[in-house]
Amino acid sequence: MKKRCTTIITCIAVLFLNITVFAGITTNFVVVKTDSGVKVVGNAENKMTKVSLVVSKPGFEKSDLTDYSKAGQMIYYVDQKYSNTDGSFEFNVKMDNIQETADYKVYVLDGADLSSDILNVVEYGADNTGETDSTNVLKTLHDTGKKIYYPNGIYRFNGETLNLSGGVIFESLDGVVVRNDVSEQNILQFDNKGNLIGLMQNHLELDDSVKGNGWKMNVGSLVPPPVSDADYETKVDFIPIWYNDFGLEYTRASQYLWKGWYYWNWNFHSNISSDPKVAYDPDRHPLLGFYRGDDATVLDWQCYWLKEYGAKATILISNSVSGGIASAWSSESNKNYWIYQLFNNVPNFRKLKYIMSLCPAFPPVDGTSDELKQSVIEEWNNTINSVYNEYDNYYYIEKNGKKYPVVYVHQEGALIGVFDNYNGALNTGIFYKGIADKFQEHGFGGVALFVRQPNSVLESNRSTLEQNGVLRYTMNYGPSYFSDMYSDPDITSPTYSDIVNYYRPTTADNHIVNTFTGYYTHSPHPSGWNAPGQTPELFNKMINKAIEHIYQNNMPRIVTCYNVAEWAEGGPGLQPTVKNRFGYLEAVKDAIIEKQTSKMVSKGKDVTGGGVSLAGTDTSQYLTDGNMETVCAVSAGESNWTTPTAYPRSFIIDLGGRKNIEKIKLYPAIAPYGSMFPQRFKIDVSDYSNFSTFTTVYDSSSSDYYDISSPPVNVQEFNTGISGRYIRINALKHGEFWFYEGQNQHFYYFALAEAEIYAKPQFDLNISCVTQSGNVITDSLELPKNEAVTLRAVIQNSGEYLDNAKLLIGMYDDNKLENVLSVNAALNPGQTTIEHVISPEQLDGCNNISVMLWDKFDSMNPLSIFSRFPQIIKKVD
Repeated sequence: MKKRCTTIITCIAVLFLNITVFAGITTNFVVVKTDSGVKVVGNAENKMTKVSLVVSKPGFEKSDLTDYSKAGQMIYYVDQKYSNTDGSFEFNVKMDNIQETADYKVYVLDGADLSSDILNVVEYGADNTGETDSTNVLKTLHDTGKKIYYPNGIYRFNGETLNLSGGVIFESLDGVVVRNDVSEQNILQFDNKGNLIGLMQNHLELDDSVKGNGWKMNVGSLVPPPVSDADYETKVDFIPIWYNDFGLEYTRASQYLWKGWYYWNWNFHSNISSDPKVAYDPDRHPLLGFYRGDDATVLDWQCYWLKEYGAKATILISNSVSGGIASAWSSESNKNYWIYQLFNNVPNFRKLKYIMSLCPAFPPVDGTSDELKQSVIEEWNNTINSVYNEYDNYYYIEKNGKKYPVVYVHQEGALIGVFDNYNGALNTGIFYKGIADKFQEHGFGGVALFVRQPNSVLESNRSTLEQNGVLRYTMNYGPSYFSDMYSDPDITSPTYSDIVNYYRPTTADNHIVNTFTGYYTHSPHPSGWNAPGQTPELFNKMINKAIEHIYQNNMPRIVTCYNVAEWAEGGPGLQPTVKNRFGYLEAVKDAIIEKQTSKMVSKGKDVTGGGVSLAGTDTSQYLTDGNMETVCAVSAGESNWTTPTAYPRSFIIDLGGRKNIEKIKLYPAIAPYGSMFPQRFKIDVSDYSNFSTFTTVYDSSSSDYYDISSPPVNVQEFNTGISGRYIRINALKHGEFWFYEGQNQHFYYFALAEAEIYAKPQFDLNISCVTQSGNVITDSLELPKNEAVTLRAVIQNSGEYLDNAKLLIGMYDDNKLENVLSVNAALNPGQTTIEHVISPEQLDGCNNISVMLWDKFDSMNPLSIFSRFPQIIKKVD
């Protein structure tokens, strides 16, 4: 090493500077001047893990190494980790303003110990007051590939990228801010579930004016998200519409498209205006940064959040391409490259269902031709072959046991122009039938169409289309088409709040109800929508009104939403933003997800009351054994054609205790002769094994159940919403079973592969109490703080069955009653258990809690009921 240093010195003039070594180690090094700065060459005898070089102005005397990065006199600082096993090091420092003078000092530090598994940035010199720049320190620590710990505080970082491979820990998610000099917002982000998102893309808000024409944005360091395992019971299928015009390479690279689609002016803090439709808008600033919309990691985060917050599927607005959507889509310059990324490089997209959009441009009047028609037909057929037949996470409508994959028709009027020259719709109907035929070739029942701007002729011929394998539904795309949703003659310029308050969707039985996050265009988008005031709370209200409307009018249980991420036209969309973070996604989850998740309670339970199969075997227990391959089959015997109801049979399932039954699923048995599902039947629920009293939850005794005998046969689901212990499946008319052995014989069978009963969680409390005349008073409970508490009670009911009782949980601040939680309960004679979970938020500030069982329902407010029994208030330690 000494020979190497000597060679350098003889070739390059030595820069004689005032050189100081800190920390008392023996380090041999030489600082030499180069054309652009200095070069440091040396050897650390104790093999230190990094070398730190500081060049400072006169007057800087270093006594505390932890403060060296704060020195006002310092003009240059660099850390370099080196891997030479002999402890040697060499690195260059470029400094335009360094002078050959002894007035400057070069400090070579001994280097901090980077051997620990977690590195605290403050311990290595990062400033957590936000006063000085910590870019070099943070980059050095992250470049180790180790886990980096940030104590609470503000850190300035102006680098373009960070190595996040080792992971990041914040002391608290709301106590750490890593910001740059462009804005005060946090550029190193976590999501609400504690997942590290990474360093925002383009957080420095650069564009071609800074980086030069043709710059492909590569600022930021996002980490891949986890793969979602969310699986919710939802009231409706929530399907947002995804029109992606943000940061696409196709748009940036095109010489013919407006660059504004890639660099929206509202992306930049430098845009200051009194007009909110022009100025920078934090509500439209994604937590992902001003991102590249075709980046696989970006798309993966977007899909992860959609799935985590309850979305079932998404409608992908593709660009019409001759030869099909998948034609050349693997090229970055292709219009549909972002969709290619979704299907091939985004793990969380596989967790969602998809709906492809297919629609040509509007041809001019008399502009249709055989060539145009054939081009559209080929595009649809190729998309079926290359997308629906290759990627099986398509969204479908199920009817009569068959699947109908959904296709979104963005402009039905354009198809009318192509196939019928805007004169009638005969040929368009024939085209739809051809598409259904194509899907049927792949084993489907046909096609389901979600149609925007529907044609009235096709609308009036829905039944004919359905006979030809076409299920046709109407829908809206965005808020510009909300005339059927909003009507108030007194308000000509509505706000978003006005729209929500007067939200009135159509009641057509084949209409898909649409919602939208916003209706407020930001410049320079040309649409000009102008209904300001969107908030997550109002959006939540709109979704809830949509769900209520669907249930009241027996409409398809689907809610679409404009939009996933069209930031300029509609509003913030369903992606987390700097302003509202996850507010719009939380609004979705709160509205659509069933608050209580039911679970199956029937597996392995006793089954009685049936009969034997044709082979003389008792198959009753196969009904709840959890095995779809075993069949519970009961013979009604041979009968003539006129009396197929002569041998009814029934099964009774004992759940072992009273359950809050939510739904019952019956799985048909598949056999060469048909499913043998009962043609007419009833489902009854009772608290008593002899069914002395019961409630009928399904009854098809007056008409035959629709034919489900043709494969694929799927589960038949029946909602109940009542409580009971015993479920009776009573066959009133059996399926016909043909048997041929020398002669035709007609047997009538009742067969199921499985019956599944689902119940919501039972409520109970961990205290003892006995019912008295009108009320039960319990002792107060000692509760832990800052965590959810499950109250569990064992209640001995010495009276008759109580259909409903109220479990009242009083929350006190000292002796002042602040709130009462009310839980409805059903009490059987004898012992009953009830459960309720109290969240930390509900317990916040509570130092007393008491419980009361109230079995007399009257008009009294729960607060009033509690006030009648002051003796129940007892201090909780």
